[in-house]
Amino acid sequence: MSWLGIFPFVQPPYVPYLQGIGVVLFFILSGFVIPYSTSVKFNSKGSYTFKEYFIDRFARIYSSYLPCLLMIFLLDISLIQFTEETYNYHDGFDLKTFFANIFMLQDFPLNGYLSFFDLTSFGSGRPLWTLAVEWWIYFWFGFTYLVIIKQKRTNLITLGVFLLFSIVPYFNFIAGRGDGLMLPWLLGCLVLILLPVVQGFNLNKYFIFLLLILLSIMIYKRYLNTEFKYVEFYYVCLLAVVVLLLIVLFSKINFGLRAKKLINFLADYSFTLYLLHYTVLNILISLFAKSVNPYLLFAAGLILPNLLSMAVAYFTEMRYRTFRIFLKAKFLKSNK
Repeated sequence: MSWLGIFPFVQPPYVPYLQGIGVVLFFILSGFVIPYSTSVKFNSKGSYTFKEYFIDRFARIYSSYLPCLLMIFLLDISLIQFTEETYNYHDGFDLKTFFANIFMLQDFPLNGYLSFFDLTSFGSGRPLWTLAVEWWIYFWFGFTYLVIIKQKRTNLITLGVFLLFSIVPYFNFIAGRGDGLMLPWLLGCLVLILLPVVQGFNLNKYFIFLLLILLSIMIYKRYLNTEFKYVEFYYVCLLAVVVLLLIVLFSKINFGLRAKKLINFLADYSFTLYLLHYTVLNILISLFAKSVNPYLLFAAGLILPNLLSMAVAYFTEMRYRTFRIFLKAKFLKSNK
């Protein structure tokens, strides 16, 4: 919508950028899901090591991430053949940036201090910077919960590793491209802690719905009265409460088998869609913005990224469990 200049009533100054809200919601949900799944696995197995945790997270992310990086390279190099002069991402389209993105070093906090770390997202993969923040938060949380808290390791090596894993999360408390995305992630953890408490009140679903309307009004008024950023404390806290209430609300609704299948199918390629959508949209805008009706292009921008992501995810993201089993069989002796 922003690129095509359509539907201005759902863009600033009337409402925040939807993509900005999406990033914050993603971090809140991640802060809820990762601690939840980790604690469930630890409690159900009796022991869940950091090595197992790393393999789980690596398989989930890299099964899709590496193929999508390659796909972004192929799509961008094809686009450059047609529109090299108007291609906007030459600064991030090189081997150094490509390999930095493989190791999640894009926008690392040493940017501006060491020239090697002046790295950004690869090519047209603009959303990849958020993934790097998430990746290092995963390391920080898993190491803190499974090694320091559960195994009670407190030697110098443990401290050194902890400090290394803390660089990105702590930096993103106060800065970073998202203006402090560690806050919504931690609020997601708080949502997980408060969930059983709120569920204990047994709130009526219609009452919850009214609360959600009230919170939405409060969030919108906050946006109108402040300079909007990705992360603003009051605004993000309200969004976290919205997520909490939505989880409680949906736990009271019985979804049919077809609805569950649809939800699972959409979830099965959602990560791939996140990684590829910007690249596909960039191609559509670069090649057809001047010759195709913007509303037709908008429809294509909804349909084509989904179709491509489904196709790619069928061979990658949807197979990550097989990849995880393979890695555990190879690297965990207990699984042999």
